[in-house]
Amino acid sequence: MVAIGRSRFAGGLLKFVLLGAPLIPIIGAGCIPPPLPDNLEADAPHRSLLREAPRAVVRQEDGVLDAAWLEITRDDGKAVGGYVSLQKSPRGALVLLVDGASTFQETGSDAQALTFHRDFGADLRAFGFRTWSLSVQECGTAYGQDDVDDLVAVLDWLDDVGLEALNVERVYIVGYSTGATVTQIASQRRKVTAAVSLAGLSQPDQLEELYDVYRWVSDLYPHNAGLCKLADTLAFYGPPGSMAWEALDSVSHVTEFKHPMLFVHGMRDIIYFPENTLAMEMAYLTARGRRAGVPEMTFKYLPEGEHYTVRSDPAVRLSVIRWLETFEPDPSPVPLNGIPGLKE
Repeated sequence: MVAIGRSRFAGGLLKFVLLGAPLIPIIGAGCIPPPLPDNLEADAPHRSLLREAPRAVVRQEDGVLDAAWLEITRDDGKAVGGYVSLQKSPRGALVLLVDGASTFQETGSDAQALTFHRDFGADLRAFGFRTWSLSVQECGTAYGQDDVDDLVAVLDWLDDVGLEALNVERVYIVGYSTGATVTQIASQRRKVTAAVSLAGLSQPDQLEELYDVYRWVSDLYPHNAGLCKLADTLAFYGPPGSMAWEALDSVSHVTEFKHPMLFVHGMRDIIYFPENTLAMEMAYLTARGRRAGVPEMTFKYLPEGEHYTVRSDPAVRLSVIRWLETFEPDPSPVPLNGIPGLKE
């Protein structure tokens, strides 16, 4: 956590301005903020009930032919759902996908989950994994709060009845951006086979360091779900230096992770700075040096990678898939011909 007056990310604001981060529009000299969708009140897609599963319901969404909407109810009565692939896994393995903010989606977080299902999820399914792309809570909760509770509730449901219902034996998590932050915090509370953090926020430092900038930007788009959640985060944790920010400090809790992790970060990331993952690696190496009990962690950096590279680059996807395969009892490599964009 950044102390008041400390500048761990010195030059961070200059980095935003010079590199033109898409979420930090610069107003002045005749410039206006770029348009972002007012997706906060987006209508939910039409879904018809297919059947009821143990402590869950399954619905079919219009226009989605390769997945069903699987929704469970948390202990507190709130619902969390996502797109589970109809294609079963010959491996007996399920990958939970947790995407980033729906900032650019016209219809909000459900559409973001469907996009992750259709791109990253398609490659995972081509390699024999079943996928469930979750739509965790966005506006109305801060980072690290109800969104993490959503993922934890899904993991508890899987452990209770879901593994048998979905005919899987192993569970993995792949989180991107804010979804990677959710994945990191949930990985300190529940155990799966392994998990992946793609371009995640591992500590609150940059949010505290650039607090006024983030507050200014979120105020520009009060009806955008992704930036509404950013505003909720700033309001919930309070001004820089507040003790509450420690809830987002996964770096300081590196010894509490319960399973192997792969961290991937682009060194030119101006949304979540690479210092997040660099700090995690340093904490991990320190813990290993003390012989503290910490699961194996792997760190991969892309010298020219940007925030969106780790989600869209076929080579990155393949490296993630190959890493997940190391935990499978029978990797059974799938030929890459016929999978567009993926090459060894």
